[in-house]
Amino acid sequence: MVGNMGKKRNTKTPAERVYDAFGGPMEVSRATGIKHQEVYRWNYPKEKRGCGGLVPARHQKTILAAVKKLKLSFDAADLVMAPA
Repeated sequence: MVGNMGKKRNTKTPAERVYDAFGGPMEVSRATGIKHQEVYRWNYPKEKRGCGGLVPARHQKTILAAVKKLKLSFDAADLVMAPA
């Protein structure tokens, strides 16, 4: 076997992990008060004025507070892009 074949890597972006934890971008918006247009933009490519899958630092504290309040399965480490 070559490399990590057989091992599944988490290839989701931090934005996708947030979406999954809350049940979608609209639910993130509802739970945090962050405008839904901005939440969707997190996963847009940078060339289209997005964040390239990253969650802006200014929203991370708000997200973590909502995670705690809603008792979601999510960790601060999920907001960091995994190394390639």
